Amino acid sequence: MPEPTIFAPLTLHTPDGAEAQVCAYGAQVLRWQPAGARRNGLYLSPQAVFRPGVGIRGGIPVIFPQFGLFGDLPKHGFARLQTWTLSPREGAHELRFELLANAATRAVWPHEFQATLGVCLHSQALTVTLTVTNRGPSECRYTAGLHTYLAIENLAEGALEGLAGLEYLDNTAGLARARQTADPLCVNAEIDRVYLNASQPVIWRAGAGALEIAQHGFRDVVVWNPGPNTAGRLPDMAPADYAQMLCVEAATIAEPVVLAPGASWWGSQTLRVLS
Repeated sequence: MPEPTIFAPLTLHTPDGAEAQVCAYGAQVLRWQPAGARRNGLYLSPQAVFRPGVGIRGGIPVIFPQFGLFGDLPKHGFARLQTWTLSPREGAHELRFELLANAATRAVWPHEFQATLGVCLHSQALTVTLTVTNRGPSECRYTAGLHTYLAIENLAEGALEGLAGLEYLDNTAGLARARQTADPLCVNAEIDRVYLNASQPVIWRAGAGALEIAQHGFRDVVVWNPGPNTAGRLPDMAPADYAQMLCVEAATIAEPVVLAPGASWWGSQTLRVLS
């Protein structure tokens, strides 16, 4: 069972019924339900593990100070495995968490930092903002991301718009470079791509519904789905669930952030239901 002090969700809501839930472990958003929606807009695996030291499969994990295996640190860094401190609440629709360098983070990344994660809920939108400040005496470098799991009714019935013309690194082919030509992008097999310099919003469109995924500060967009074979090897995800999720992630990977002492950086991602 989840430990209530760090995994118990804190709830945000708007007067018209939108709701989001966030837990202190990883400052991770677990649920987002826009006003009028019938279900969670974020995929959260029914087999997700709620235990210290283990990443939660689903929602919006915070990736810092390393994305994936793009570096020498443990995969996806340590931010998603740390318990963040809740700052005083600013209202029913906003939460802010803080993470400071500590013995565990210094053991793998010898820098003093302050990270804040802000979550802001609106009727039809959710904005998550990551801010990092270098509190140490020397320059620091890192990659980062918001590993957003979208809940999809049927992966085969939708497509992503807005990626045409972008170069990408294909992590299923040894990070080979290629260029996206098709628009929209239909996902019908395992995909793991880092789209470079993706400044424009992308849109997931399925039937009459559409979701805009926009970002600021982050330079790249990651599109990931494990497909049936890889999903079958994940211990915290049902094999068939690959068809009910798609990760569209705001990230800065190809060009790491470089912060001088005292400098700050921020990046955000906004999910917005389009009418």
